[in-house]
Amino acid sequence: MKAFILLSLYIACLSVQGQNKAPKITAQNQTGSYGEQVCLDITTTDDNNDTVIIWWDKGILGVFTSNNQTVKFASASVCATLTRGKQNVGNNFFTVFASDGKDTTTKICNILVRDYPFNVHPVIVKKTHNTFEVDVKGDINEPWNNYIGLTYQSKIYDEANNLILTDTNKVSTFTAPTYQKYRLYTTYKTATPDAYGSVDTLYPDMNVGIILSSKLFYTYLAKKFALFIWFLKSREQAPKLFNPILKR
Repeated sequence: MKAFILLSLYIACLSVQGQNKAPKITAQNQTGSYGEQVCLDITTTDDNNDTVIIWWDKGILGVFTSNNQTVKFASASVCATLTRGKQNVGNNFFTVFASDGKDTTTKICNILVRDYPFNVHPVIVKKTHNTFEVDVKGDINEPWNNYIGLTYQSKIYDEANNLILTDTNKVSTFTAPTYQKYRLYTTYKTATPDAYGSVDTLYPDMNVGIILSSKLFYTYLAKKFALFIWFLKSREQAPKLFNPILKR
């Protein structure tokens, strides 16, 4: 009886040790915006060293490529050129399957599509009475800073609609030459292309444009002084000119 029990336990242990383990799938979800090509890579492993193949359910409009049957543990990629109307804004889920011929494993993957942010405004900091720093993308934590390929352009016009400045840098500096209202137009574009523009107003202080260089200042004083001397001399000459007329 004891021998039978021991034999049964031995057979049970052999059976447990010989159980097949399903293959494992590793994949990192991806994020992108319209106009980009995003690829999600998939790899597999198998604890029993069985040959693994993989496939998918075509849950997103994209291209699936794999090296099935050419390596022990197959790998693959799902690549999608994100286009408005073809991939949804938000989550785009699809399922990947891996099989070793005995068991099949599934994994849900996701490509998150961020829509173009139609609420972008630059951050404007007034540095001096007439100098402004314009940061078109603002705080680094703002969601639109995650958009690869997002381009932007700043244009500043005066009240007469004259173009004063054009800049494509993330941060630009504008010094107002005179006291007036300036308009800042910022255009944001993606590769699709989608575009959005914002309009902001810059107000320099009232003393802008009155500040003169030292040379101009002394020239200004000299002219005023000459005018004052001429005025005094003209007053002195006035009685001499009018006295003969009054005596008549």
